[in-house]
Amino acid sequence: LTDHLLFGTEFAYVVSPYAKFQSDASKDWKASQEEAGFCVFKDAAVEGAKTMVHRIKTHPAAAQILKTGRAQIGMTHDLEHDGIRMLIKGLADWVSDEVAVLTDLKTTEDASEKAFQKQIVNMGYDAQAALYSDLWKWNTGEKLAWVWIVSESKPPHETAVYVASDAVLERGRKLYRERLSKYAKVLKTGVWQGYPDEAQTIELPDWMMK
Repeated sequence: LTDHLLFGTEFAYVVSPYAKFQSDASKDWKASQEEAGFCVFKDAAVEGAKTMVHRIKTHPAAAQILKTGRAQIGMTHDLEHDGIRMLIKGLADWVSDEVAVLTDLKTTEDASEKAFQKQIVNMGYDAQAALYSDLWKWNTGEKLAWVWIVSESKPPHETAVYVASDAVLERGRKLYRERLSKYAKVLKTGVWQGYPDEAQTIELPDWMMK
């Protein structure tokens, strides 16, 4: 919903006239809307998304990036990795006409720098950033910086804008290449490796032991 309101992407949704979905009538209405292809939102959720979009658009750095550009840009590349050809795909949220950056929108409960650093690592955002940056360069020959616009999903819906450093992108590039190597091995051998069949002794992480 936030993507739709910010970027103008296609998204079918409807605002519920019911505060709760407890009665048979409300449940039937919700089911009929979903069957028709609509995502159902309560009014508070829609208003929250609108506030998020407003806070993003009034953030100076985000506003400059989003002034003009293109949303949802699909990218593909036929890549040879470890002797295996594979089709790589990506979908960039926003390509700015104002600033030489590729932009990704993230929503989170805490957009502070320390909290988002953890999100980058835990969610693999660095690998995505590196892969999409490389996809763009493979397609256009152009090297662009990578920017995250981070919006808090809870009031007051603060916004932060973070530029990925070279170190972040290098770590992400290493990660996605390691994953492509695992995928190439699977394609070569036909073996999809899961977790060990036997029981294992588990320890606390090194940082906790220290």
